[in-house]
Amino acid sequence: MDHFKIAERGFSIKLDGALDMRYDRAVGAPASYWLKHASYDDLMKAWELFTDFSPKYRDWISKELVHTVKTNPIDTTQQLREWAKLHNINDKVLAVLFQAIRITVNDELGELQKFLQSFLPFLIV
Repeated sequence: MDHFKIAERGFSIKLDGALDMRYDRAVGAPASYWLKHASYDDLMKAWELFTDFSPKYRDWISKELVHTVKTNPIDTTQQLREWAKLHNINDKVLAVLFQAIRITVNDELGELQKFLQSFLPFLIV
């Protein structure tokens, strides 16, 4: 959990740092890259899978983020926080957005599936 307290890792909504969110910085692209290149559909899928937002709210957030990053890339946690404030998104909702982005960037469900598949032989006796 210590990585959540290091601003440069980009996990915290309270600490300013690069919007990275990768557990292993040698693997994959940072969250800022994903956000910059994510389509409306990519964002909708992330919000659908990893938040409890209504379809209407997911649609609105996706449209707003896609529109914003076209002209103003979001490269830091503070920039994402400022974007949220501009759109009247409170810290609780912002934390859920951070979580969904983190899960997507790290392919956490895919990694869990790999682990469970590799662990299965140890459960069969």
